[in-house]
Amino acid sequence: MESAGLVPLSLAKVDRASFDPRSPWAEGATLIIAPVEVRFSSSWDPRQFGTFGLAPKDIEKIRGDLAELAQRTFAETLTKLGTKPAGDVADSKVLELHIKIVDVYLHAPPRSEINPLYTYVYESGEMTLQLEVRTADSGRVLATLYDRHRDPRDAQLTLDNEITQRAATRLALRDWAVQLHGLLRQAGLR
Repeated sequence: MESAGLVPLSLAKVDRASFDPRSPWAEGATLIIAPVEVRFSSSWDPRQFGTFGLAPKDIEKIRGDLAELAQRTFAETLTKLGTKPAGDVADSKVLELHIKIVDVYLHAPPRSEINPLYTYVYESGEMTLQLEVRTADSGRVLATLYDRHRDPRDAQLTLDNEITQRAATRLALRDWAVQLHGLLRQAGLR
């Protein structure tokens, strides 16, 4: 994920961050949030849920819902913090935000064959953020964030369902957007 010319940046609560310090690339720039990519962990087995496992349409719904939630949460959080996402114009003052949510592992995914019942779990799951800020005109990578999020519960058996998982996921996404805002402020984007 690292690109040439990027230097490490220390951000609280983020595993790795880097940015290009060579120029005030973020001065006066606006953001476009590209469609979010979601990939499940290779060790997550959708066949272990329900009688026959999750159907392909259920898996795609989970993927689509998470991508939509990430897109909306980043846009709302950045807007509240004063970094306004823009339209879809490609020029030197527009930065593209590329978000990948990878290694997604859910312990109690929603299932279409039953009503939203609670499931006993020790943790809701985990996911990893791979984020790049690029110039819209050239695609040059200007900043990166990488962070693995794991449900912070203390190994207690709790009840979980789609609603509680969505709330926990939204909180993690909001934290990542706040960290991105901090990186952009350090780079000069107001």
